[in-house]
Amino acid sequence: MATRSETTTTTTTTATPTPAGAACRVEAFLDLADRLAAEACHGQPTKGRDGGGPAGEHTLCVAGLPVQVRCSDQALTATVFRAMSHLQPAEGPPRLRVTAWHSPDAGPLLDGCPWAGRETWRAKEVVVVRGERGFAAFNAQAETICTYDRRTQSATLWSPSPETHNLRVSPLDAIFNWWLTDHGRLLCHGSAVASSSGGQPAAALIVGRGGSGKSTLAFASLGSNLSLLGDDLVAAQVAPTPWLSSLYSVGKLLPGHMRESFPHIQRHERAIAHGVPDKNLVYLAESHHAKLLSDAALRAVIVPRIAGVAQPRVEPLDRAAAYRALAPSTLLMHSGQRAEKATMLADLIRSVPAYRLNLSPDHGANLGAIESLLARRAAA
Repeated sequence: MATRSETTTTTTTTATPTPAGAACRVEAFLDLADRLAAEACHGQPTKGRDGGGPAGEHTLCVAGLPVQVRCSDQALTATVFRAMSHLQPAEGPPRLRVTAWHSPDAGPLLDGCPWAGRETWRAKEVVVVRGERGFAAFNAQAETICTYDRRTQSATLWSPSPETHNLRVSPLDAIFNWWLTDHGRLLCHGSAVASSSGGQPAAALIVGRGGSGKSTLAFASLGSNLSLLGDDLVAAQVAPTPWLSSLYSVGKLLPGHMRESFPHIQRHERAIAHGVPDKNLVYLAESHHAKLLSDAALRAVIVPRIAGVAQPRVEPLDRAAAYRALAPSTLLMHSGQRAEKATMLADLIRSVPAYRLNLSPDHGANLGAIESLLARRAAA
């Protein structure tokens, strides 16, 4: 996904620090977004899920830190929090405050932005800018405009509708990407499953290119002895100990794949949103809440390969190969802080062993191989 930086008019793949004058424009835009978000969310009368704020305001535990999310109305609240309904309420002062709103027209935001006008939006471009205080992202493909202010640890999210695809799947991924990096955590593109057979949950981060079997393993875990932390996006940290945290409880499956391989999921019709846009969305907190974990110790990185072997085989994998499996999609997923993320990713790969899992057609056998691996790692 290409982005444009403040320092150039050509398409690049990253946001870069801006010149002094341009940086001032980034700061002014952060202030504009804060003002518009506050105006949109003004006057909420009733209490939220945790009883601590207006309707549409909840404080959740995200990667071990309190995050307050406030939405402008009940429709947006229902969409955003449905994707994160498995996360526990958090106490204490928020380490991040997010304000989200929607309106039919992005005009006030685009008119106040020198980098992404209406033509840019109509062209479905993605523009990310970085200033001394923080970031702004104009993602016309995902239909979102978001900001993150590092100084105030606050963020805003705008969308034209409370039910866009991005809001239904991973509403805060760009914001989480910036904020997690600032707090020593890494937004990883991968699935994660865990075993609790040894007491404390032990997790495996499953990474690799599209079509390698990550999501299949994640969904199959719901019918096994393993638990699921996430499909597609999870948060990872190295210090003080390697750790994985869940962010969203939404999965995506092709309709045919669901019918053929996961009838235990298809039974939960109310938890499924069909054809969004070409896959079914499964809200796993509504269908398999007991099978979800919020966090677990990271014990292994697994790179699956569809091998068609009769029995799955687990083989040690060198760190360079594991890094190559995880780095491209994780580093390119969102612009900004790429150098910091690359360092964190290298530290993560060094912190736990990596393995190649040669997959058989038998999902149960594949998950059994992961469970045995995690048991050995937990005992090591």
